[in-house]
Amino acid sequence: MSFWLLHGGQNVEKTHPFLGSHDLLGPATAASVRHDFLSTLPMLRDAPDDLVEVTEEELASDEWLTIGKISRWDVWVICAATGRLFGSSPDYPQLYAISGSLLDWLETFAEGAENGEYEVIRFGESCFVSPIL
Repeated sequence: MSFWLLHGGQNVEKTHPFLGSHDLLGPATAASVRHDFLSTLPMLRDAPDDLVEVTEEELASDEWLTIGKISRWDVWVICAATGRLFGSSPDYPQLYAISGSLLDWLETFAEGAENGEYEVIRFGESCFVSPIL
């Protein structure tokens, strides 16, 4: 929540994706995208082979927070029961663990930035951070 209070999402018309290739959502957008994610949970619960590193506790939970998205069905979510960060995608796997928490992911991202693993790419009047391949 502190991250949202500080950042409040991103203006996708002026910036490029922040969370991997996902746009960081503001609270209002996150609420509507969360509804779409929750509608996929029954299907995910019936298809455990489409999951990677998801615990039974997490799968049983209805408490998920959507924080980023590429499209309606390709999102980043946090399970409130455990605090872990997941990706959900229409492709296989449909739900997969990304990190132990958003803070862990951000710390890893910051370490990579400090170690020169990312570059800032300018695109017109905006810019974005990209891993150096």
